Parts: sequence; structure tokens; C-alpha cells
Amino acid sequence: FHISIVVERPDGRQIAKPVELRVMVGDANDNRPTFPQAQYHTVVKELAARGTEILTVQAADNDDPKTDNVRIFYRLVGQIPESPRALFRVDRDSGVISVQADSMEGTAPQYTLTITAEDAKGKYKGWAFLKKL
Repeated sequence: FHISIVVERPDGRQIAKPVELRVMVGDANDNRPTFPQAQYHTVVKELAARGTEILTVQAADNDDPKTDNVRIFYRLVGQIPESPRALFRVDRDSGVISVQADSMEGTAPQYTLTITAEDAKGKYKGWAFLKKL
């Protein structure tokens, strides 16, 4: 915004030159990250080795791209059915979901993972459905 301030006497004559103010409004962290699709589906091979990338989830944030308000972090917050060992992991920065277990042998035929995308203010949940071959 540009604001011009003029100081006048009661008769309307200016006392001093106008002062120009420039007000810049910064971006507020007013948008939460969102996934372009609510569900992701993929297939995992039973012989997939630890570290095998199986899916990438990507969220977007409509805040100003020149600010840190658009930095998104991913987190795996749930798995159905549950397992006593960690089968999957999501990279915090990239959204890459990979196999965490040494072996997928003997695990359930299908899993539903709940992934959150978070910025400094808001979170959004997405689901990844994994089916085993």
C-alpha cells in the first residue's frame, strides 16, 4: 500500500511536504498443505528389499512461495493393519514412502497408511493404500 500523509492548517495550507509511506503486508501462514488427491494406491512386491521406494506423496501449500510458510513435512501416523515391526517409512522432506522392513514375506496382503503433511500451522491427512503382490 502507498499512503500519502499531508499535514494542513485549518485554512487548508500545507505545513510541510507530504510524507509517503509504503506499507508491505507479509504473507501469513493462512493456508494448510493439501494433497492433490485424497488417496494413493500402489502395489508392493513381497520380495521388495528394505529401502525400496514404493510411492511418493506430494502436498502443496498456497502460501507465498518466497516464504518458509510453504515448507512441508510428511509423517506416517497410522497403519492398518498394525504390525509389531515397522514395515514402511515416509521421508520427512520428500514424501517418499519406502519399505522399512527387512522382508515383506508373511505380512498382510494389503495395508492402509495414514500420512500427514504439515507446515508450521496446519496439517492435512492423506491415505496411501498398499497392496502386496
